[in-house]
Amino acid sequence: MVNNRKQKNIILSIIMLLAFCYPIFTIFNKPKFVGNIPLLYLYVVIAWLLAIILLVVSSEIKPSKKLQKGKDE
Repeated sequence: MVNNRKQKNIILSIIMLLAFCYPIFTIFNKPKFVGNIPLLYLYVVIAWLLAIILLVVSSEIKPSKKLQKGKDE
């Protein structure tokens, strides 16, 4: 289970490394605004928040059956 979590974190790290590389930034570096916010800033904030949320979800520790069994008794 720990190995699976490590694999998810490595994959997420690689995806975020690609999401924050220069060629992707040039796609969003346009003189366009969304609700008075530059498109590049909006992309960076959304990608950053998405990375944090995915990291929290993938790192969540589920209680083992032994711990649950002890609480029931």
